[in-house]
Amino acid sequence: GGYKGVSTALKFLRDLIGVVRSGGAIYMVLSSLGDLEYFEAGASEMGYRLEAVAKAKLFYEELVVYRIYRPPDKGL
Repeated sequence: GGYKGVSTALKFLRDLIGVVRSGGAIYMVLSSLGDLEYFEAGASEMGYRLEAVAKAKLFYEELVVYRIYRPPDKGL
């Protein structure tokens, strides 16, 4: 919810930056009623990588399951 339908999800990711370690992943379900391009751009700016792993069409929207992860550190 919130701005463009995804600002709450972006805030959640921002709050997890110090919690999700390198190589860790988050799974999140978002609706196509929100601006998914805006969400993807915001998550990428925070250093996350995104991969749509599943989609389901409903009556008037599509739900997308994202695997959101931080790439492993190259020094490990």
